[in-house]
Amino acid sequence: MLSWATWSQRSGLGEVWGKKYNLGRQLSDAKTEALVEHQLDLDHISNTSFIQIGVYADDPNEAATLANAIARRYCDVRTVEFRRAAAENKHLVNSVESYGVVMMDPAVPRWRPVRPGYIAELMLIVGAGLTLAGGVARIIAHNYSGISSYFSEMYNDTP
Repeated sequence: MLSWATWSQRSGLGEVWGKKYNLGRQLSDAKTEALVEHQLDLDHISNTSFIQIGVYADDPNEAATLANAIARRYCDVRTVEFRRAAAENKHLVNSVESYGVVMMDPAVPRWRPVRPGYIAELMLIVGAGLTLAGGVARIIAHNYSGISSYFSEMYNDTP
């Protein structure tokens, strides 16, 4: 069975992501694994034996490729485990051969991002800041006009 480090080296992720995130230097296996875990979203689908593998990345092709690679790797590992269990327990042989672990739907790149990008988040923050600044300016203007009219009445010399 391949270890994470061997799989990471074979996939070339450390080198590719090193160019992208680490000023051209290859990422260590631990850093590559941490990046994969940060981008990975695993969900068990209720009342089934299915898991859904989602990957979030700035490049949709990279996300689909990584999701498919993880799914294939999971299928390989679980199939080996099932066959080993079947070899030890003869009554499992039929169930392993007929069910196994397979990928139901391979990932395909989406044409729109699932998560909002940095630009959308930045625009939301700027909009909230401008709204807050406008509210504060209105309160100050309202209070200032009330204070100035009070003082003008107080010091007005006309009877």
